[in-house]
Formats: sequence, C-alpha cells, structure tokens
Amino acid sequence: MKKLKIRPTILFILTTLALITIVISLILQYYSSKKLALKATQSSIQHMSDKLQIITKNTSESNLNLLSLLEISNSIHEAPKAGIQHEILKKFTLSLSSRNHMYAIYIGYENEDFYEVINLENDAELRKKFNASKNHRWLVIKVLKENEKRIEIREYLDENLILQKTTKHQTKYNPTLRPWYKQAIKSPNIIRTKPYLFSNLKSMGITGAKKVLNTNNVIAYDISLKSISKFLKDQEGVKGSQFYLFDLNGQIILSNIQKVSYPKNINNILKSSISKSSTIIDINNEDYIISNIPLNPTDGFNSYLSTIVSEYEVLKPYNEKIYISLFINFLMLLFLLPIVWIATKFIVKPIDDLKSENKKIKNRDYESVTLIDTPIRELNDLSKSLLDMSASIKQHEESQIILMDSVIKLIAGAIDAKSPYTGGHCNRVPILSIMLAKKA
Repeated sequence: MKKLKIRPTILFILTTLALITIVISLILQYYSSKKLALKATQSSIQHMSDKLQIITKNTSESNLNLLSLLEISNSIHEAPKAGIQHEILKKFTLSLSSRNHMYAIYIGYENEDFYEVINLENDAELRKKFNASKNHRWLVIKVLKENEKRIEIREYLDENLILQKTTKHQTKYNPTLRPWYKQAIKSPNIIRTKPYLFSNLKSMGITGAKKVLNTNNVIAYDISLKSISKFLKDQEGVKGSQFYLFDLNGQIILSNIQKVSYPKNINNILKSSISKSSTIIDINNEDYIISNIPLNPTDGFNSYLSTIVSEYEVLKPYNEKIYISLFINFLMLLFLLPIVWIATKFIVKPIDDLKSENKKIKNRDYESVTLIDTPIRELNDLSKSLLDMSASIKQHEESQIILMDSVIKLIAGAIDAKSPYTGGHCNRVPILSIMLAKKA
C-alpha cells in the first residue's frame, strides 16, 4: 500500500471537509430559496388579491348607491321621446363622468322602450363602433315604437349636452327579453350578471340591474372589466408572469396576456389548481409555479385570481445569490489552502524533528537526544517518551557491558584456577599486550 505524507493528507482532508460543507450549505440554501420563492409568489398574489378586492368592493358599493339614488328620481319613470332630451340625462352623464369603470347607464321599460347613455370617452372602441367623431362626448340611444315599428334613435352630444348629430334606423331590440331585465324583475335586490363579452367594447364586462321601485321598469349599468385587466397588466411581477381571473369552471375572465399566448389546456390547469394555494406544474416540459386566491363574491361572481410564472424566473435572483455565494466560498477556499499548508508546519516540523531524534537513538547517540519544543501536547508527550526511552536504552546497554565484563572475568578466573602452570595467564596477557604496544 502506497504511503502518504502527512502534510498533503491533512490538506486533502481539510479541503474535502470544506467542499462537503460548502455543497451541503448550497443545497440547503437552494431548497430554502425555493421554499421562500413559493412563499413570495403566494404573498404577491395575496397582495394583488387584496388590492383587487378593494377595487371591486369600492366599485360595487358605489354602484349600489348609484342605482338606489337614481331609482328615486322623479324623471326615472318618463319614457324616452324622439327629439326631446330626457330629464334624467344630466344625472346619467354626471354619474358616468365620475366612474371610469362604468361606460353606460340605461333603463328598460315595461312597454319595451329603452333609454341608454354611453360615455364615448370611456374606451376608444366605442367611437369606432358608433362612428363618433372627437367632438362627440355622449351617445344617447333610444328604442321606441314609431308607426307600429321599433326604431333606434342615436343622438350624439358634445360635452355641453348639445345635440351634434342624429341617426335613426329600424331595430328588433327588446330590453324586456334581455337576461339582465328578466333577472332584475324577479329579484328585490340589485342583480349582477356573470362576466360576458361586451360587443361594443370587445372586452369582458358585468351588467348590474335593479327593478325600479313600484314599477316593472329596470335601471342598469354596464361595467367594463378593462380597468381590472389594466390593473393586472400594470402589476410588477417576475418576468413572464401570467395573471388570470377565472371562474369555478376554469373559464378565463381576464388576463394580462393575449389569448393566443395562453398555455395549452389552461382552463383545466386553472380548474385543477383551485384546491391548491400554490404548487408546481409542468407546462411544455418546463416547471411553473401556480398560485391562486379566491376573490370575495361581493364583486358579483365567484372567481379566483391566479398567477403562473416560470420557476426558473422566480428562482433566478435566488440562484444568482447562490452562484455568488459559491464563487465567494471558492475564493475563500483558495485563500485558505496556503494558510492550511503553512499551518500544517506546526504538526509536520515536530514530527520531522522526532524522526531525527529517533535516528540518534538508532545510531546509539544517546547523549545528543533532546526534548522537542512544540505547542502540540501529544507530540510534546511523544518527545518526552522518546527522551525517556533513549535514557533507558543507554542505561540498559551500560548494564549489559558491565554484565559482559563480569562474565568474561569470571570465565578467565576459572581458566586460571584450573592449572598452576597457566595461572595468572589471563592477567598477564593484557599487561604484555600493552607493553608490546608501547615498544612498538
């Protein structure tokens, strides 16, 4: 087995531990960021929902008050007449002027007559639809009987309610057959229709209607949901955020994107997400976060506000922080490597010194064996042990020498004692050897 040096081994172990710590830390940071992103998305949609509910609640209360006030006007019961300005006109125009979300107020009469005032400045589509010029501010539509025929009269007024143009054509329009009229006649309260497409605006809207007190006439208003659509489009969210206002069946009422850009099976996706406040879904092999909040039904219909946003885009700012953290950790690791390499010197040098002292013992140079001065307690104890061992070995060798000398002297004495002729031979040999050495 290949032997490893202690210094590179320590460096490798410390580097490995540092890398493992960094990886675990980044993984925890990633999943924590993902959790935080989901929470932030849910919080964002909740904030939007709160603002939207405030808008719809204020709008709803304002509209309720308006219809309640208009129905007690004396002129509300007057049927429209050709060529005569209705007394309720000024009240209608004042009401529309102060409510940007409302584009028309009208009355459906029991005798099938109809009277409507439209704010032409509410939407550019209205001028196109009714061929109105820039100086036309209001459009009054009257449907009444004339010579046993139903005709529609359009009166174009300027901002001072002065008649600018009149058109007349035959029509089959009957207000008493409209859903808003039928629902209002049967209800003692203000009714609101589900959102539907306004042909005049080419956008979604809601009709609110109320039966006029003590009559079978119905006063109503049309609210354009374009203001809510604009609200959704103006929301600052993650890049590519999709906002949807949808009903219980997943049918989209409003969105901040064009219909052609809707994801495939979006209705099923929205419907299935109703039971979940926030979840991850797959759209075109890409993960998206979908969050939704139920809206208060006081806006006239049960609906949900949902946001769909790419998980990649949501996590992008968090991932950027993780990459920065990874880069900083990498730089710190590079900075610490030479410090660790230098720090290992405090371990490696005493060990090398101990190796040198061990060589002295091997070479029986006991006198030069010294204590290694090191702050590392274990190595210091090892040095003391080595020093004690050196002294013990030296003492043992000296004892062995004395023992060997004694054995030799004992054997020599035994040999000398065996014969009177050789007696003292062992004593004389070293003396004669010394004498001969001196003479030489």
